[in-house]
Amino acid sequence: MKKRTKGKLRFKGDKTELILHEKNMYMALAVTALPLMLSNFIIALLDIADTFFVGQMNNASAAQAGIGIAWPVINIMLAFNNGLSAAGIAVISRMFGEGNKKKAAHYGGLLLMTACAMGLTINIMLFAAAPVLMRFMGADGDVLTEAVVYLKISSFEMLPLFLFSAFCAMRQAMGDMVLPVIFSLIAAVVNITLIALLVVGFGLRARGAAIASVAGQLSILPFYGKRLIKGGADKLAVRGGLHIDKKSLALLFKIAAPSVASQVVGSFGFIILQAIILQAGQEVSAAFSIGNKISNILLAVVMALGTSMSAFVGQNTGAKNVARAEEAYKSSRNMSLILTVAGLVLLFPVRREIVGVMSTDKETVRAAMEYVVVVLLTLPGLAFYQNYMGFFNGSGNTKLSLYMTFAWIWLFRIPLLLSFNRWTSFGRAGVWYAMAVSNIAVTFVGRLLLRRVKYE
Repeated sequence: MKKRTKGKLRFKGDKTELILHEKNMYMALAVTALPLMLSNFIIALLDIADTFFVGQMNNASAAQAGIGIAWPVINIMLAFNNGLSAAGIAVISRMFGEGNKKKAAHYGGLLLMTACAMGLTINIMLFAAAPVLMRFMGADGDVLTEAVVYLKISSFEMLPLFLFSAFCAMRQAMGDMVLPVIFSLIAAVVNITLIALLVVGFGLRARGAAIASVAGQLSILPFYGKRLIKGGADKLAVRGGLHIDKKSLALLFKIAAPSVASQVVGSFGFIILQAIILQAGQEVSAAFSIGNKISNILLAVVMALGTSMSAFVGQNTGAKNVARAEEAYKSSRNMSLILTVAGLVLLFPVRREIVGVMSTDKETVRAAMEYVVVVLLTLPGLAFYQNYMGFFNGSGNTKLSLYMTFAWIWLFRIPLLLSFNRWTSFGRAGVWYAMAVSNIAVTFVGRLLLRRVKYE
């Protein structure tokens, strides 16, 4: 597993030795997180490409608003995916920390079967309920048409996406961020190529963007599927673990339930947010979507560190090395803050050019410029938020993740948004201020919850 060559460490297969024993924590986190940073960054750019290609068409704001309205609904379904993956990383990384690879493979099998069942169920539900859901969100006219089409087609992405997330959770739990990145890059290339062809070439608007996303996920399914069943050089295959064990399933669900609930609470909150924001006009709704896509460029780096740190915390907790688990959290937090500030320095001067690329609608651009300034300046707060979430999930304290998400959305964002809209004359600026204040306020909640972490 670990070889010394000319005074240097070389790591083969999984990164367990690196996670458990490397003295330079900053270097260890950087090595494991860098591939994931690249993947997240490309995905963030892909979201911008989505908006860019759709934004070049006539009446672009309707298509952009339609996609923006559909996304919170998709996200609430993906909450099950994200929560399940977070639980998988927590449980499987702990098995690696204990040195029990056979048990890790068993939990991987349970994770895969659960992901398959959830993905298929959500596919059917989204397709059937798309028109009702989009009307509930407040969409009508052209926005409703675009949103329903986008949501119906995107529903077919659920099953392959759930399976891929299960695969990624297993690899990330053992510290391997490289293989998931390779597959993500392949899917991204297929996706962006088809977006350009279908949206610009054939004028399919939101329909083309959705088809491209589904095709991107399906293109990599055979490759990671084979790896899941047969295993690779690390011999971690789930074929022997594809059976139901009530005790193991109960443990997985015990950790997954609060994690899923956390994601659902957040995603449902974003549905309410989007519905409220849409009342200010489709240009404001489109501007909100554009601003979030730009901020996600920086958050991609932070989220990669949070995911990597979660594996460090899980494995070291399993190895009974709590001090190292806490060191991983502090190092990730410091790196996230430094990288976020550095990213702000780079992005802030070119914010106008980036927004201009993403939309040709003058009013949308004007509103997006206002939001981008506010959201970028408060991004360090979200950097802390992501690190708290990674630490809570990695240590198995997924209930704390639920509490923090609830505070962020339901105690801060939604009440502030409603208050600014009703009792101030801020206008659409009230939307931006509500987002900014919530980004800062939630960090204080995270600090309080940090004291309640338990290692079991």
